[in-house]
Amino acid sequence: MTTIVSAYVDIKKPKGQWTREKYLERGKLLLEMDVPKVVFLEETVIKQFGAAYLAALPKTAIVPYKKEQLLLNELVAEGASVELPKPPPRETEPSLDYLSIQINKTEWVRQAVAINPHDTAQFMWIDFGIYHIFKDPAIFKECVLNCQNKAYDNVRIAGIWGLNRVMSEYQIRNTPLWFFAGGVFGGDKDKLLVFADKLKEKTREVIKKGYVMWEVNLWYLVCLENRELFDSYSSDHNLSILSNY
Repeated sequence: MTTIVSAYVDIKKPKGQWTREKYLERGKLLLEMDVPKVVFLEETVIKQFGAAYLAALPKTAIVPYKKEQLLLNELVAEGASVELPKPPPRETEPSLDYLSIQINKTEWVRQAVAINPHDTAQFMWIDFGIYHIFKDPAIFKECVLNCQNKAYDNVRIAGIWGLNRVMSEYQIRNTPLWFFAGGVFGGDKDKLLVFADKLKEKTREVIKKGYVMWEVNLWYLVCLENRELFDSYSSDHNLSILSNY
């Protein structure tokens, strides 16, 4: 059995992104599934869902969470500034808040492992709004349920590009690198804690250099130095991200 970990922390959305209401509506498909879950939510989101709704969710531990707890807030010194990625023309520049949430995925898994309310040895991160890449709720639910019956000794992670692709320093700093899809990873809880430690170390390393990057780029850098930690599978930003887990 696997504990699903997810989170929703509200930030100001770039123009063209989903509204908060749309995001929460899509997240309900995951919340309402009868599988073990640990979900981190801001107090304002908890109030919007309502105590009665959240209490009735099957096998779900809701953990209140504040933006101030995000890893980047710990690593970026007060008053300091870091250089954000420079996207290609016509693409939206990511905010520090947005990158903070993406980078925090391994930290949420770390915290879920620490409390482990469902007493499982396997954990799996799934993005709260991942349903947007599915078209059929039945297929989505089937994919999540199938993931429950799988167990891995290492970090099972959705890959897209082959790791033999060579990237420039500029690309690593500024362009999302889709060696990993970003929305799903899981596996043995002890290996996931190692992943969280390595990611925190790598994030601290780049921040000391005065910049920050996409979480998938940090994952790539960690993987290059710790390939034995990862078990990558073929996927894309479609249902294969779950069906191939």
